[in-house]
Formats: sequence, structure tokens, C-alpha cells
Amino acid sequence: MACRVGQPTHNAHSCAHRIDNTSAVAWQNSTLDQHQWTTTDLARYLREHSVADSTYAKYDRSFRVWAGFITRRGLNPWLNGVSIEAQIQHISDFILAGFQEGFGSGHPVRSSTITTTLMGIRHFILAAGHAFPSDHPQVRMLLKGISRLDSPPERNSPVSIQLLETSFASLNMSSSADQALWGVLCLAFFFLLCRSEIASISKGRFRWFALKAQDVVVLDHTGTATLDANTASSVTIKLRGSKTNQSGKATIRMLRRSGHRFICPVLGALLVLRARRTLPGNLPVATYPSSSGTISSVSAHQVANTIREGARRSGCDPRAYSTHSLRSGGATHMYRAGVDALTIQFHGRWASDTFKIYTRLSQESVSNLAANMVSGEKSATTLQ
Repeated sequence: MACRVGQPTHNAHSCAHRIDNTSAVAWQNSTLDQHQWTTTDLARYLREHSVADSTYAKYDRSFRVWAGFITRRGLNPWLNGVSIEAQIQHISDFILAGFQEGFGSGHPVRSSTITTTLMGIRHFILAAGHAFPSDHPQVRMLLKGISRLDSPPERNSPVSIQLLETSFASLNMSSSADQALWGVLCLAFFFLLCRSEIASISKGRFRWFALKAQDVVVLDHTGTATLDANTASSVTIKLRGSKTNQSGKATIRMLRRSGHRFICPVLGALLVLRARRTLPGNLPVATYPSSSGTISSVSAHQVANTIREGARRSGCDPRAYSTHSLRSGGATHMYRAGVDALTIQFHGRWASDTFKIYTRLSQESVSNLAANMVSGEKSATTLQ
């Protein structure tokens, strides 16, 4: 069931309407009517929608799984009137169902997936003013026991320059589609973009914060906007938000030419802007007119397939690569080039040092490590 704008969310898992930052003010002005909303309903609605759109959708799916599980037991999802001991038992049974059957997927899921699922359920139940003891010691111990059985996490491999060169060789630069595709790959690699920040996610749909064409500007050495490849020297982008930046505060980044013939942020920007031709600037930069006259887009699926095909041609396992390989590849090559950690963190817009899990240790970083360890002061120099 979808709810209309202006209606309170009576069932936490039944509302499909979401508000993004670009429409929040208009929504408040047009629908925040005191005659339509009670204080309780409004407070609950705002609590439910206190997370990012993508997080809300993930939490909503989790709550639906829980609702289906618990209603089959003849109970309501809020567990009203159920003792704390019985609540813990139901939650434990739910966890074990995920551990053994993956909540209907037919295969076990990792403890981190179960924990995220519980977070989604807890979000809606707390927003409605009820308790959900997913943090009870017995529940935490159960999750810790499951985590000890998890297989080691598999992280995507970062793209290499060789892989990108191989990927480029398979494209036709006289095609608008391939121009846009290569431009997206270059921008994502050099600006450390997440897939939702530049590519369409599914069926041509973009996140509200996806990079717009009007927010990509190529400049010459005098600071004048240009689309001339001979005079272009830098590119500036403005990111108006992200999954972790829902306030809509813009972030500006600038890069100059890389010096590589075709792996270059300036070339990438020129290609996506040229492929768009006369499309409006307020559309995502990863859109372009197709041969049939309709508006097409570079999808995350296309980006992933291009990277995997490049990996296959390079003799690498394509299963080890995804769209995220561009972001981790960009961070890894910055690290290999000797860029300091703070610059990598700021450039990639990481709020914490979690970016370190995306970089990979390179051979040149450790080639002289043993020699450096024994070449310094030989006596003890500790202060305490």
C-alpha cells in the first residue's frame, strides 16, 4: 500500500512515499497541515523517515520479512502484550531462521546481514513507540556465536591501470553510448565516486544526489569553461549529496589532466558532456540521447560488465570486480602514489578512516620495508 503526500504513516511498513532533500521544503509548505496531521502521527512519520532513502528502503524490506515471520505465529509485529522472555525467544528463532535459511533466500546469510535486518526492524518498532530487545545480552551472544562461523569476507579487487586500458580498448569512441560509458568510468575512478553518485541504479533511475551535467565544468588554463580538448586543463564537479550526506550540502572537487592519453578526469568529463549533446543540464551527467531519440543512461550494470570484461581480457577473475572496484581502485592508486591518508579521506568524502579497508597493500610499498626497519636508530628510544 502506498500513502499519499499529506497522510500520516499509520503502518510503518506500508508507506512507499519518501521525501528527499530537494523537495523537503516544498513538501513542508504544501502538506504540513495541522488539520491533517496529529502530533503523534507527525512525530512517528518523521522518526521513520530520519534515515537516508536507501536505508529506509532496506529497513522497510527487513520489517516486511519480520512481519511475515511473526504473523505466521499469530502475533503482531510490535509484539504487544508479549513478555520479554517470549520476545527474546521469537527474536532468537528469527535469527536462527536467517542463519539457516537466509530469510527465504534458501541459503545461510552472514551475521552482519542478520544484524542489519534487526536494525531495520528495531527502527520501525522504536519509531512507533514500542520496545524491541534486539540488544539483549542473549541476542548479542547468539549473534556473536553465528559470527564465529562466518566465512572470511570477500572484498572486491581494485581496478588497475592495466585493467582500465584493456577496458578502453574494447570501446568504440565514435559511439555516444561508449563515450558516456568511458566518461563515467574515468570520473568514478578519479573522483572516487560511488555508483549511485553517477550511474543509474536500475531501469534508468538515478538517486536524487546523482551528479548532474550542470555540476560538471571543464576549464582551460584561464579558468574559462570549455569543451575544447586542446585547451581543457581541469575539471570541477559539485556533488550535492550522497547516501551519507542527506543534508544536501554541496561538495566541490577539482582535478587537472592526468597526463595519460585516455585515462584522465578531464577527458572523462569532456566525453560525458559531448555525448549528452543538447540534453538539459539538470539531468544526470550519465544520460545521453539514443539513436532512437529517447534518453538513455549509463547504468551501474554496464559499468560492472565493462570492468569485468576488462578483467577477463587481462587474465583476472571477473568475479572479483564490481562497480565498487573503481572507488577502491582510485583510493589504492592514490595510496601507491604516496598521497597522504587525510587527502585520500577528504577527496573520497569518507567521514571516518573506513576508507583504509578499500585500499590494498602494494608491492612497492613494502619492497624496502625490511631494510627501513633496521636502518634507523639501533638503541632503545622509547620515552616510557
